[in-house]
Amino acid sequence: MVLGVSVPLSLLRNLLEILQLCFLFLILDRPKYSWKKTIFFYTIFIIFHTIVGTIWVTMDIESYSRLCTASIILQSFLFFYLLSQYHLYQVIYNICLQTFVLIFGIYLCVKFSQIFCKGNPWADLLFRVIYFILVAYFYRCILRTPYRELADNYKIRWKTLAFIGFIGDILIVYCGIYPSHVMVRSVREQIIFIGINTVFFATHIVMLQMMFIMLKESTIKEELKYSAMNNAYLEKQLAEIQKNIWVSKRIRHDSRHHNIIISEYAKKGDISGLLNYIHQQEQEIENNRLVIYCENKTLNSIFTVYAERAAMSDIEMCIKANVGNNIRIKDIHLTAILGNLLDNALHSCQRSDCANAKINVSMHIKSGKLAIIVENTCNEEVYFEEGIPKSKYKEGIGIQSILRSVNIYHGEIDFKYKNHIFLCRILIGI
Repeated sequence: MVLGVSVPLSLLRNLLEILQLCFLFLILDRPKYSWKKTIFFYTIFIIFHTIVGTIWVTMDIESYSRLCTASIILQSFLFFYLLSQYHLYQVIYNICLQTFVLIFGIYLCVKFSQIFCKGNPWADLLFRVIYFILVAYFYRCILRTPYRELADNYKIRWKTLAFIGFIGDILIVYCGIYPSHVMVRSVREQIIFIGINTVFFATHIVMLQMMFIMLKESTIKEELKYSAMNNAYLEKQLAEIQKNIWVSKRIRHDSRHHNIIISEYAKKGDISGLLNYIHQQEQEIENNRLVIYCENKTLNSIFTVYAERAAMSDIEMCIKANVGNNIRIKDIHLTAILGNLLDNALHSCQRSDCANAKINVSMHIKSGKLAIIVENTCNEEVYFEEGIPKSKYKEGIGIQSILRSVNIYHGEIDFKYKNHIFLCRILIGI
């Protein structure tokens, strides 16, 4: 056997392997529960596997030394999925990636031990610890952020990636233990095996890199789109401001004439006519008054545009917003979230053909989080898939843009439909 198969050595290797698999998986994963609960569950899993491994190694140490790694991987699939908030295919790919890294490390460390330390089993353990630390550092500093960005925002190709990773791992495990352990075979077979591992590793890197490039290109396109949308809102707001400035100048210019008319009414003692004229003047000023919905300039621009559109469609729109400019959410993402929410709400009200259609918007900051609540009249049936509304009129690009922007800040979003009212609630840390 390779580097000895005593019970203590086998258990130490087994424990190191399960710790590495769990730790590396968690670096890339987003746990479903709090870290306290997650660590507790993972600890129970590691203890359970160690107990099973202890019984197995004492009963049949030869089969244990060949199959313990495959056993760890099979037991991990269901457990990791239950504790992760990612989709099934994302979890499968993550496990497959860690499986490859684990298997590759095992054979690499064994080979180093044979070449540099004459097959010393304790040197093998030392090499495994060093390998584990280096991989964990690489994951934490380089891979974690782009991987999570892919997992959070790009859910199209994960099924294909999971399938490729799964088939690749099966082939590597099979080649590594059948017909015998690869490290007791000829040098030629070992070189071929290491070559297969290297090619598979390159495949993982290329796939992730391509996915990340595609995500970045998609992100740039969306940011350009929402930058243009945001500029349009700001231009509209600027036009409204300029319009009101001109109206204010005209009113000041005409004030002398108004004073003359008021004086004439007063001289004639026509109090009724005077009050009516003053009322008309106040109404004109009110009609041309610049409405400030919110201190945040971007939000106020969006509210101004959609309030005007709602008024043109005879849709009542109530806006309650108490948000300043000192929030960490980018204007592009604010535009993507609120613009698409109000756009969908407006279209829903227009399609409802309801005489009293209305849109209610509430935005406020509570406990360091921005709460956004938008509810609107909706007389059509709404279909949900995994809690996400699906429209029969289009592909739901607006909803996907909202979800993407919310996920960037690791926010929470909830959709509901009841009694002809559609409700969306969003919570984002600021």
